[in-house]
Amino acid sequence: IAFLHRILPGTAPGSYGIDVAKLAGIPEDITRRARRILTSLESGKEVTMRKRKKTAEDQTSMAQLGAGEITSRLRSVNLDELTPMAALNLLYELKKEASELI
Repeated sequence: IAFLHRILPGTAPGSYGIDVAKLAGIPEDITRRARRILTSLESGKEVTMRKRKKTAEDQTSMAQLGAGEITSRLRSVNLDELTPMAALNLLYELKKEASELI
């Protein structure tokens, strides 16, 4: 095994956590707020938490995240170039993914 990186004491030059969260499907308003908080922290400003009532819509479920992935896959399909067999296979894949979310 050849290790290509070393762990050194100290802080990292940057963080990609927010970018990873976006790739994972975390809603845009949450990642936008996280980016604002990060900018404030990096500039040494004090971060104040917003006080508001929590609602059921505040909680994102894994099913919702998965449904977003399925929806984006459907949007990316070019139906004019899809063969009937490829369409059937895609439909089976999406059905399997949807059933795993529930």
